[in-house]
Amino acid sequence: SNYSKYMRYDSGSPSSSSSGYASVQQFSPSRSSGYSPFNSPARSFPDGDDSDSDIYSPVCSDNEGEAEKKEDFDILTFLYENDEIGKPEVELMELDDEASNLTLKESENDPEAEKTKRENNPETLKQIEADPIQYILQLIWKVSIKNSDATAFVRPSNLLTLHKTATLIQRPNGKIFQILENILTQTRNFVPILKQDFVFKINELLRPAYDHPECYSCSKMKSLSRDLLQALGSVAESGYGRGEFAHFLLTGDDEMKKKMAINLTYIFSTPDILNDFLFRYKALDTIMEIILNEGNFAAEACDGLTLMANSLNIQIPSEDEVLQRIIPDEYVEDEELLNSDGDRIKFVLKDGEVSFDKELLMNTSEVFHSMMSGNFRESNSNEVKFSDYTVASMKYFFQLLKMDASGKLKQIAPKVNNMTVVLQAYEISILYILTNIQKPLLNVIKIVLDETSVLKIFEWSLQNINQDLLISAICYFLCGNIDGKTKLKLFLAANQSKYKNEWKQLLIDTILMKCQPTVL
Repeated sequence: SNYSKYMRYDSGSPSSSSSGYASVQQFSPSRSSGYSPFNSPARSFPDGDDSDSDIYSPVCSDNEGEAEKKEDFDILTFLYENDEIGKPEVELMELDDEASNLTLKESENDPEAEKTKRENNPETLKQIEADPIQYILQLIWKVSIKNSDATAFVRPSNLLTLHKTATLIQRPNGKIFQILENILTQTRNFVPILKQDFVFKINELLRPAYDHPECYSCSKMKSLSRDLLQALGSVAESGYGRGEFAHFLLTGDDEMKKKMAINLTYIFSTPDILNDFLFRYKALDTIMEIILNEGNFAAEACDGLTLMANSLNIQIPSEDEVLQRIIPDEYVEDEELLNSDGDRIKFVLKDGEVSFDKELLMNTSEVFHSMMSGNFRESNSNEVKFSDYTVASMKYFFQLLKMDASGKLKQIAPKVNNMTVVLQAYEISILYILTNIQKPLLNVIKIVLDETSVLKIFEWSLQNINQDLLISAICYFLCGNIDGKTKLKLFLAANQSKYKNEWKQLLIDTILMKCQPTVL
């Protein structure tokens, strides 16, 4: 804004065909051949200067006595020397070399050169006003290329403005990424960036406020977030970056230690480096304390654990990765199960009674066959008491048996919204050694596992000593693709479980196992 009064556009001036940033005839600084925009003397504008004069020479300094004390970037001079700013890159490539290389001085003294330049510069003030943000970003990008280590770039207000721009506008995200990448990869400004909450803001771009399917802007926003975190991580994992992290984790105040502990989960990805900071410097203990005590940045800490788990390749185990891409069929109850002819056996359950085809049960399970054909109480009374199971669970279980007998059961069992029903059916399949339906049930549990059922599956797996589902639940707590606030609720609920000590230790052991180097 300090420069705006020197860049006014007069619609009635003869230079109305200029690029729209300023009149070339109004601003044509004479300068020596060795002048550079990066050694321009510092200038100051007197307070309250309301002069309407548009004549100003960027070479002349109001504070020439300070020229040798401080070298400051001259944005106005930079704008003059880069008059192609704002032009689309395609048009810049098409410009005639001779015309595009004209200097301002040549243009001022040679009317023909000025005419040629105007003809090759199709941008008008109306076009700039129609889409000003593109030209502003182009200018900031060019400035950031050689001046990204300037302290002005890492001020919280400036970084947050760039972040806000990325979330609001549709197409210039790529240019914003280049600007931010220029800033984030400068090691001299590494620490000021970490002291802010900007790393958390970058991660927010992974989840736009509205995520449209097959949307260019939404997909660009997500790739922008991943690329920026990766760019920042390349600095963090350098010797300088690790030194700064270690320094703050060991000597910083309590607030700084917490913030640095969370930050490292966002940007570190190398296992042995994570191993040092998480366990040697006890950053993981700090993170768990923040989450379980609902301290500042607790939700951000949960987001960091998700990113770190992905970096460490922690995922729900599956013997066949193809299964993770299969959408299971919806479960539709078969009414004929309860109305078929023939001998039937009644099951007395927790919430009611239901009877099924006796012959089908005997043919699908040796345990059922022995129970119903031998000298047992069940065979004599045609009644089985299952006081721990529900009617819905038994109907689901029996339908899977029928599907298996007819060859219609797939690798993944039909999906049921109630995880208790699936777990009880899986438990019965183990109890009666029904291996044909055990695997499809296990697969559907892993695939439909989500934030509503993970704690139930974790507790069930401990109660029934099921290692497969135990690993799946712990991995979901770490790598589940849910937002930080939702994951925070899961962690707090797990911390209230009777198995909270086992839960916390298993989380730590899983991370430690992935961080430690493999011993051959």
